[in-house]
Amino acid sequence: MNGYTKLKEQVSPVEAKASAFVITLGNFAAGRDKVNNDLAKINDCLKVGGVDLLSVSDDIETLTVAGLAEGEDAVFSYAEGLRASGRFALVVISSMEKPKDKPGMNFELTLTKAAKTS
Repeated sequence: MNGYTKLKEQVSPVEAKASAFVITLGNFAAGRDKVNNDLAKINDCLKVGGVDLLSVSDDIETLTVAGLAEGEDAVFSYAEGLRASGRFALVVISSMEKPKDKPGMNFELTLTKAAKTS
């Protein structure tokens, strides 16, 4: 076996692994872009005012948004903005309660992603 053939046999498995990594990296980039677009819409809808976000979690098909609002009307306005954005198929106010130790309204929203979002 000559040196070229031996080297080619060693390179082929490495090339296959590199190709798999390129595909995986492409999938991560696509997922990252979707998450970034979701977050951009979530932040854009904050322009209604009176809402501060505490956390956002993403579970592939749904997002959970938790925050503190000035009152019920601010929560309703924020949820309506998210519904109207077209980015989410369903926006549900999962919980809303007045905290004992501070003014405002704690809330949690569950957002179901629309079928065709990028």
